[in-house]
Amino acid sequence: MRTVFSLIAVSVIAFNAHGASPPDEARRKAELQEAVDRFGRAYLEADVPALRLLLADNYVHVNGSSGNVLNRSDWLDWVGSRRAQIDNEELQITEYRVEDVESVIHGDTAIVIGTVFSSQLTDGIFTTSRIRFTNTWLYRDAKWLRASFHDSALP
Repeated sequence: MRTVFSLIAVSVIAFNAHGASPPDEARRKAELQEAVDRFGRAYLEADVPALRLLLADNYVHVNGSSGNVLNRSDWLDWVGSRRAQIDNEELQITEYRVEDVESVIHGDTAIVIGTVFSSQLTDGIFTTSRIRFTNTWLYRDAKWLRASFHDSALP
């Protein structure tokens, strides 16, 4: 009996040493995907209050095309300026698609990659953009928060 108990104890310890159980991992991956989707909708709508709830306090945003590095406050201010442009009809998003999203969870940290195609009309000028992005997400207080962003233009 002692041998059976020892084998069970060793099995439980070994299984837990490798991270979350499969059902827990699947749940966290689904929660991550929901957070990524909520973020995309909030960004598209330039919804600063919703985005604020989805960002880590020490968020870092690196824009690949300009090289600008923004902290959380500066990036939220920029999104707020987009909201004002939308409200004033200076900016019209004509298309915004997030595709090819993949994520890998490492404990309480996740790496999310994907592509975005967008087109917009700004002050009468039509532009398109296609980027590949990398995000880092952190699992804190039972929710996922985006901690960083970086993008690169695609041809």
